[in-house]
Amino acid sequence: MSGAHVVIGNEKPELIAGNAIEAVETDKAGEYAVEGIEPQGIGAIDYVVEAEGFKTAKGEFAALPPAKMLEITPAKLQGNVDSSAAATISFTVANKVSNDVQVRAVALSRGTPPQFTDLFPAPVSFTLKGGDTADAELIAGLNSWVLLVSDKPQTLGESVEGVLRITARIGRVTQNIDVPFAIKTSFKQEALDDAWEASATELSFDLDAETEKAQTQLLTVTNNAPYPLLINQENTMAGGFVQPLSAIIAPGASADFAVTSSVAQEAARSCFIEEGTKEGTLSLYASFQGITSKKTVSLSSAVTSTAACAPEGGFSLGLPADVRLSLPAGTKQKQNSDGSVTVKLPADDSLILFATGASLTASEAQVPMNIPMVVPPQWVSSLGNGAWRLVLPMQAQISIPSDTTPQSQSDSSVLLILGGAQLVLPAGTPISLNPSGERVATLPAGTPIVFQTIPFTSLLEMLSANSVEVQLPVETTLIMPPGTIEVKQPDSISSVATSQGLNYANRQLSAFGYNPKVVKLPDGSTLGFTQEATSKTDASGLLQVTIPADAPFLVPGEFVGFVSQQPVVLEDGTRLDFADKEGAFVLMLPMPALFYYGGDDATLTRDSATKKYLLKV
Repeated sequence: MSGAHVVIGNEKPELIAGNAIEAVETDKAGEYAVEGIEPQGIGAIDYVVEAEGFKTAKGEFAALPPAKMLEITPAKLQGNVDSSAAATISFTVANKVSNDVQVRAVALSRGTPPQFTDLFPAPVSFTLKGGDTADAELIAGLNSWVLLVSDKPQTLGESVEGVLRITARIGRVTQNIDVPFAIKTSFKQEALDDAWEASATELSFDLDAETEKAQTQLLTVTNNAPYPLLINQENTMAGGFVQPLSAIIAPGASADFAVTSSVAQEAARSCFIEEGTKEGTLSLYASFQGITSKKTVSLSSAVTSTAACAPEGGFSLGLPADVRLSLPAGTKQKQNSDGSVTVKLPADDSLILFATGASLTASEAQVPMNIPMVVPPQWVSSLGNGAWRLVLPMQAQISIPSDTTPQSQSDSSVLLILGGAQLVLPAGTPISLNPSGERVATLPAGTPIVFQTIPFTSLLEMLSANSVEVQLPVETTLIMPPGTIEVKQPDSISSVATSQGLNYANRQLSAFGYNPKVVKLPDGSTLGFTQEATSKTDASGLLQVTIPADAPFLVPGEFVGFVSQQPVVLEDGTRLDFADKEGAFVLMLPMPALFYYGGDDATLTRDSATKKYLLKV
């Protein structure tokens, strides 16, 4: 229809800036156009058509959305992630239409998905009124599964590119706006080993097996990591204990581990505790989600053990000869505070205590005569009458003094009379010279030795009841016949308490002192000597006893006679008394004798008639 009057936005002018606009007919009859209209939103625009002779026509048409309902600034987003804190990249959203716009944002990466970087907008969705603006952020941070610590220091790096897609929606009309972004991630992971610590790198203990059997020290472990850590421990020091076995320590917190060094259990099993320093390592393991770290603490424990240690229920023995014991390889030794030494044998942990005076090396124990040693009770058995049976689990060499003659007994065993005791060795015991020229009896391990101490009273009992005390004015050496046995009283014997009822000879001998010698001749006769007398075996193997001048010695009564110038008549009830009688005592010795005299002190003459010598002192 040509010549009509067409008006747009007469009733709803808000989408065209609030003013109605009249359309102009184009060159084509009946076609009307409006120029310069930019809709301010999305919706319907009303129109009115009026022409003469026609009814007024009214209607609506839809307004097309603008090219950009929203405007985003800046046009490109950039940021860096270099710490555990997230990076925020701000942007502004402006509503370019009059309608309320629902806005939704999502970050889309291109190429390979990010390994370490998380991207998300904030807020994700919101409504923007017509013409309004709003601030929002693109947040870039580390993935939640990326740990801040690692087995070793390392840097996690990547570049992430993509678009932040912002979708505007008005009713059914949507519009997408892609804003490019570039995020660079470079994050340094700390080594877990640097994120926790122990209060010490070494712990030292000082124990005494008698007075301080255990010591405890606290080791503090601190967690500086941002995560809770599980701490486990492992200890390699003997006698060391650590509590607790494990602990979970919260970030920034600490836990104490009690480290104990003890010899209490060892002391409960045996008194033999080796002196020295025990060493070991306490290993601490920290872990979190498969990441582990290890720290070590050096442990040392100095152990002192000087109290005397002897086998429980042991027997104390002092053998009457020097003894050498071969110690097996692996034998351990402990020095005791009283000077004694305890050894522990490797086979069964048996203990032997050697008193002061014994000399020990790693392979040998030299035990002088009468030096006590304490042995386990199972090595010793009583045979009665003061006799004992000893079985040593190692080779033994028994020194045989030069003045002692081994005697073969009826059962072929070997009898040694050594000082105040006698030893019986098995038949076939080899006797030889050692490198020092000493005679030794060598006994293999397990060889039984029978020994019996001869007490002081037994020495007295060996003498004849009619023994006579004799003193010669010159030094005299008696050469004993073959088969003579010498018995000595050990030096360690203390004062003797003489019992009642001793015969005269015993009382005489007890007056000699506490270290007598008794000599038994092959015919059973016995002689007693004081400790002043000395004895030796000569080159021919005969025993020689040298008696100083005026030193008393005892001989059987039958060795002594008395010659009187006048006959002596004994009547009933009378007693023979030689006191104040004139005459001479006659000593008849059944062995050769040597007399020593000096020219100035004595004279020797010979009677030409009787052919006898007269020695005047």
